[in-house]
Amino acid sequence: MATGHLFAGLTLYPPVNVFSNRIANFGRHSFKDPHELLVDRLRQAMGVMQHHDAVTGTEKQHVADDYAMTLSQGSSACQSVIAEALMNLLPNLSKFTGNNLPVFCDLLNISLCSATDGWKPYLNSSGQGGVYIFLYNPVAWNLWHSWLRIPLYIASEEMNKVEVIIRDLRDPEGPTLPYQILPISERTMEIPERRLFGKQTNVELTFNPASTGHPAVPAGFTTFYLALERKRQNLRTARVSKRISCAETNTVSRTTRLRLELTNRSIPLMVHAEHVASGMKLTLMVEMLYYFGETNGSQSSGAYVFLPKARDMLQQFEKPTYQVSLIWANHFSCFPKEECSRRQIPMSEHLKYHTFT
Repeated sequence: MATGHLFAGLTLYPPVNVFSNRIANFGRHSFKDPHELLVDRLRQAMGVMQHHDAVTGTEKQHVADDYAMTLSQGSSACQSVIAEALMNLLPNLSKFTGNNLPVFCDLLNISLCSATDGWKPYLNSSGQGGVYIFLYNPVAWNLWHSWLRIPLYIASEEMNKVEVIIRDLRDPEGPTLPYQILPISERTMEIPERRLFGKQTNVELTFNPASTGHPAVPAGFTTFYLALERKRQNLRTARVSKRISCAETNTVSRTTRLRLELTNRSIPLMVHAEHVASGMKLTLMVEMLYYFGETNGSQSSGAYVFLPKARDMLQQFEKPTYQVSLIWANHFSCFPKEECSRRQIPMSEHLKYHTFT
């Protein structure tokens, strides 16, 4: 069975999994069904995705683009239905959100989220604000080691002046979750699609939802509260801090166990991990491999044809010569009323290959 790890066209395997979970989520929680037609659009898109080309990624690029557009349109139609179902499941949620429906973060693969970009997560002067994060676990078991990446904006000159508050609302009086703030890589910042949405993010908040001892519940939602607060300083004693570049920032909370650093320009990508307590270091190498499909010439058939792209010389060797030497042994055989006879039989054979010419 194809796993979806080899793709000639656009990578569709991850979004197919996400949208399949959304259909299943809707089916479990839609005790009110006013938007069946909206959900049916995503069902139809998922039906098309069962084609083997969509599963393995062996379709041509223009077909992959059409697959992606079909999935995107079906998902957008289904998002409002899931959001309303969530509001019905949590009646008290409306007073916290101001009757606004939850927003889906569909652009996390390019480090964007319309709910957390810019100044939206910041607390105002009266200490009010922040955002709620609803994490849905689609599998039927507890998740202990899933990591979330939340895109945020923190001005480079205020990097050391902003306090991050992240709490698990199952234990609102408990400790805040440990986290790490990492700058968004230059490669990601240069993605053209980021400019289309006009969002403002430059760092990512990374944390484990189960770091306080409560895993993400199976087939259900887990709610977190996130807020950014500027640290107050005494105007008389405040000093002008050194301007910090986001590319040099790597902030970890006191309870974080690992500090991670990424190299932006190296190929393959190198991930350097350091255990904060012991100082032990580990380096991981991440490399994306791909293959070329044939799209030109008489054999143009997408990703199914693999032709050499370079004219490498094939070294040929002449047929080797060999010498055979046999080891003989004397064998006696006697018959009644006859003389014994002696003959030689081969016991073993040795082949000696000569060097190639």
